[in-house]
Parts: sequence; C-alpha cells; structure tokens
Amino acid sequence: MSQQLLDKYSAAARLENFQLPTDDYAFNQYRQNLIDTTQTIIQHMRSNNIDTTGMQALNERYGGKNIGRNREMLQLIEPLYRAYIQNFATNNGIDFPGMIVDAISCVNNGSYRHPYKYVLIDEYQDMSRPRYELIRALRLQHDFSLFCVGDDWQSIYRFAGSDLHLILDFDRIWRAWGPTRMFQITTTRRFRQSLIDASGAFVMRDANLYVKHLHNPSDKKDYSLKALGGHTEEERFNVIVEQLRKLPKTASVLLLGRYRSDINLMIRCNQDGLFSIDQSTGNIRFLEKPDMDIRFMTAHASKGLQRDFVFLLCCSGGLKGFPSTIPEEPLLGLLLPEVERCPHAEERRLFYVAMTRCKKKLFFIVDQTRPSRFMYELHSKICPNIFRGVKLPPQCPNCGEALSLRHNRNDPNRSFYGCTGFPNCRYTQQAK
Repeated sequence: MSQQLLDKYSAAARLENFQLPTDDYAFNQYRQNLIDTTQTIIQHMRSNNIDTTGMQALNERYGGKNIGRNREMLQLIEPLYRAYIQNFATNNGIDFPGMIVDAISCVNNGSYRHPYKYVLIDEYQDMSRPRYELIRALRLQHDFSLFCVGDDWQSIYRFAGSDLHLILDFDRIWRAWGPTRMFQITTTRRFRQSLIDASGAFVMRDANLYVKHLHNPSDKKDYSLKALGGHTEEERFNVIVEQLRKLPKTASVLLLGRYRSDINLMIRCNQDGLFSIDQSTGNIRFLEKPDMDIRFMTAHASKGLQRDFVFLLCCSGGLKGFPSTIPEEPLLGLLLPEVERCPHAEERRLFYVAMTRCKKKLFFIVDQTRPSRFMYELHSKICPNIFRGVKLPPQCPNCGEALSLRHNRNDPNRSFYGCTGFPNCRYTQQAK
C-alpha cells in the first residue's frame, strides 16, 4: 500500500468497527489491483501444479531481496487458495490450468493413449511451459510429426505464462525427435510498405528475435504513419477530433490504449458532447459522422484485428505509459518465465502489435510534455519525417524519460532540466 493510503487508514483499520472506504478512488484502485494480482498468482500456481507450501519453498530459495514481501503475500493468498481448492472438491469442479495438469497426468500414467500422426499448434508464440509439457508427454508416448505456426514478434502474453524461448529455441528444444525446418512467410498485404519498414525496424532492435524482412507486393508510394502532438490532454483530444473530421465518413477506426484507463482522454475532454462513448463495449459514436465505425480497446485486445485507421492514444512516458514501467509483483515473478535481458522487450513487441493493426494510416498521439521513449526512438532512428510539427523535449540520457525545464527555488533566474522520472531518476543538467 502506498504511504499516503497507509497514513490515511492504518490507525482506523485496527478498530473493530472499521469499514472498507468504498468511496475512496485511490483505495479502490489499490484493492482491485490486489484482488487481480492474487487471482493471477493462484491461476499460475495451478498451471505450475504448486501449492502454498511449494510456493514458500520457492520463495525461500529464489525470493532474494523480496523474501519478506513474498511471505506477506503468501499469508494473504493461503486461505484464498485453500477455499479455491475446497470449492472444487465440494462441487466436483475443475479450472483450465488444472485441466492441463490433469491431462499431462493422464498421458503419463497411460489412462489416455493418443492416435495422432500429425499435430499442428497455432499461435505457437503464446505457448506456455505446461502446454509444452503436454505436447512433450504425448510425443514420448507415441511420436508424431509436429508443425507449429507462430510469430515471435507478436509474443505478448508472458503475464499469462507464454514463454518466448519455446519458439526462439525451437530447434534445441525438439532436437531429440529429429531435424527441424523453419519456413518464413514474408509477404503481407495487410498493411502498407512504409508501416512494414518502420514497424519491422522498430521490433528488430531486439536482437534476440528472428530476423524477418516483410514486404507488400504493391509498389505504390505511401505515407502510413503520422505523429500528432499536444502538451495537454485537451490539445491531444483536439488533434484527434481534427483528424477524424478529415477521414472518410464510413471509415473504420481503432483507438488503442496501453491500458483500459487510456479511454479517459476521450471521456474527460468530451465537454462539448462530440462523442457518445460506451465504456463497457468500447464503442464510440462521433456525432458529426455517425456512420464512422469507431472503437476503443487495449493493444492486447486488438491482436488479430485490423481497422482502416488506428490512433495510438498512449504515446507517453511514466508508470502507465508505453512502455509500461509498473513493477511486477515479485511473488508472481517466481511463477512466470524469466524476464528477457533486452529492456522493455515484451512492451516493444506489444507496441509492434499496436502499430500493425491499421490497413491505411497510423496516428501516434504524442504527449509532448512527457513522450514515450519509443517516440524518441522512432524520431531519432527510424522515421523522423513523421514528426513534422511535433517537437519532443530533451531525453534523459540516464533512464530514457523526458527532461522537463525547471527553475531553481533559491534563484528563479536560474533554470535546469530535471528528469520526469523523478524520484526514480534524479538526473539533472543545466539549461543553456
């Protein structure tokens, strides 16, 4: 719990008649996050076939500096986990992670004998270790030809257990069954060449991924990317409205966020009622162009979908920016595949997925006060021409966040640049 919430409620929480403060937004955010994290941890415990005793042993061995925090989380989780398991026993129930574990057991003890000569796995980049163990158990029982379809550039579900190394190390992992071959699909008609070039150059800055060079058969010159900027939410809202007015009245449009809360940009600035917004479905109606198909969703939810035009709303830095820098719960980290060495590796792939949802044109909605470090990368190394009219502030050489011009408290005439990542980054430099 944040120190601010702790100071506010720690004394009252010790009283017998304490009631949860249901009208406190910050508290409710913390509470919901704690519930979601606990549910996720329990699901991964089930996937890995490990109970709270096993988790305690895992923590004592690998918890490191987070051993104390992990012990507290396990104290919280233990009664919930017991109740969860008891519920299955009482109702003769099952959950999806348990189905995978039980299926592996059925194959290993011979109660299931498979008849397959050929097995095809789709979306192989999302393969988790338990699912890999199921396929491996089937092959140990009776061999078959294995064909897998996947794209390492679109591996974005580590939080759900997917292990990128299962596709990157495919040859080594399956070598015992004989030689492997890789076929690359390099032709795409889903989006235009300028977007293919920019998104490919961006994602391939992670040298651990497979090198692929995609192309579109069309030789038409195109301009598929454009940066639109604003220093305030209102300015960014206005450039979106201005651009929507220029698009065909029956165009299909996707507004993409890193988090569901990114739709707040549209909600908070919609003072003049230009839009009718359904938060539950993400459907948005632009009253000036009622036939325009507009939808908001997160980058994760958009995978596999496409629209004519895409607006990437969250091109800002900070905790809930893109890349997100919200720290992972340490206890959950003990259950998930190892974090990759390349900084923000999965966020980079998620950004690539977001970039490639459009058929015709992609608009980056840039926070010019605190731009995403990915914006600096596109601006300096990949496609600087799309930033005409959108000036970025200096970038912190220490952490990659934006620098902000500040004035010395003791001498208002003296100014300096300070990192917007403060207090995590304390870099400063004198203003010229």
